[in-house]
Amino acid sequence: MSQWWTTPVDYDGQVEYFAERSLTGLIQLLIGAAAAAVGGVVVMGQLSDTAAQPLYARVVALAFAACTFAGALAWWLAPWPSRRMSRVCIVCFDVGVVAVSLVNIRALSGIFALSALILVSFYIVFFDGPKIIVLHGLWSVLAMVALAITIGAQVHGDLFLVLARAIAGTTLAFAPAAAQFAIWVLRTDANEATTDPLTGLLNRRGLSIHVDGLVRRAVKGERTVLVAVIDLDRFKGVNDAFGHAAGDEVLVRTARRLESVVTSSALVARVGGEEFVVVDIVRSGDGASMGEKLRAALADHTDRAVTASIGVTGISAATFAGGDDPVGLLGHLIARADSAMFAAKRDGGDKSVYVAQV
Repeated sequence: MSQWWTTPVDYDGQVEYFAERSLTGLIQLLIGAAAAAVGGVVVMGQLSDTAAQPLYARVVALAFAACTFAGALAWWLAPWPSRRMSRVCIVCFDVGVVAVSLVNIRALSGIFALSALILVSFYIVFFDGPKIIVLHGLWSVLAMVALAITIGAQVHGDLFLVLARAIAGTTLAFAPAAAQFAIWVLRTDANEATTDPLTGLLNRRGLSIHVDGLVRRAVKGERTVLVAVIDLDRFKGVNDAFGHAAGDEVLVRTARRLESVVTSSALVARVGGEEFVVVDIVRSGDGASMGEKLRAALADHTDRAVTASIGVTGISAATFAGGDDPVGLLGHLIARADSAMFAAKRDGGDKSVYVAQV
């Protein structure tokens, strides 16, 4: 539970996840429709309200409705909002819904209006973190308690009705937090299944899962999908001379050095004991030089000397993206790079060998 509470919110990562699957447009359409629907309900409530509403109540309701309609248009027409703007939307909607509910002289109608807060809960579950979902839940409970007290006063102090409304509101408010915790557990398990626990890099399964998304983002222009297989030279000697803890330290340092050379979007994986794979998008013709950059970054002349044999190959991004089996094609490229890596190792190691792209 404490890990869930302290996990940083990866807002951009969540948005990117849906963008890679071409779902952001649909989600924006649905969010805008939900906002417009809430505004429409508020307007219809004012038009059909037979009870005499004070002027201030009508002003609050109609102002909130106008804001929801503007928000709906923004979701439909503007790009996906930044994390800060996302939270501004959450706060404005929370405050607006509660304000409309509290100024409505018909308390039961106000209770119904509070159900709109559930829509915000669904949004927070997917696009924000535990602290925001809990704050949203507390805000909802406070509003529900205030309305429950109002109901009790209007129905001559019916304590049981007050308690029923308060309990129902509390359940609705915190159920989304439980749902987000469950999703976090599932997501954590999924990440662990695709990540090497020692280095934090992808494992072979994670590499296969993410490669298609990497390539689809880079099909424009003359770009090449570069695949490099890196195998540390004489790594067993490090373990024998300095112990397995030192060997683990070398593996972690190797992972960080590989990440420092490639682009931020590159996929870096540990696929064996001392074997790594890099998949990156580079300019056509840069394959050989990239292999040399990787080799130079790993060359280490300390007392735990470590070098690497590297095999590199590639394929045009357009060809890769147009294939029917990206995982199978990746396996073919890794096999070609692996053969080149063994050629470098047979030549004494501390070398990179480039095989012309497919």
